[in-house]
Amino acid sequence: MVKVRPFQFTDRYDLEKLVNSSYEERKMEPPSNQKIIDMIGFYTSFPQCGRICILTFNKDIIGYVTVLNRWELYLGKISLRIDELYIHKNYRKYKPEINLVEFLLKQEKIASIAIRLDRYLSKKVFKFFNFERDFGPYFIKKIEE
Repeated sequence: MVKVRPFQFTDRYDLEKLVNSSYEERKMEPPSNQKIIDMIGFYTSFPQCGRICILTFNKDIIGYVTVLNRWELYLGKISLRIDELYIHKNYRKYKPEINLVEFLLKQEKIASIAIRLDRYLSKKVFKFFNFERDFGPYFIKKIEE
């Protein structure tokens, strides 16, 4: 069963492996371990800016996501943007992004969730949750009151 949970300090080395795998799969140079540590430190020190979440399948860590918070003045709520999402290729068939969206929808006082289209994500997920095409490569799910 796929679950989403907040990052814990004991996840550090698994997170580093996943970040490296994510960048290598995209044929990009991975960030240094120090940059990953800085990212952890940033989200730990400034939780109002966003968070790191870990995706698990039967206790195995299978992915990570960084979620950014942005205040929407007009709506008086936070909009979430999924900045980085990586799911290990052996677990993509389970569509853990569905569990992620469900996890984020449970957050209080959010106006929307935005996610960038990625070749590793299923477009069916966007349709299932009624995401709409937004500016550029992003899809957005507006939360109705």
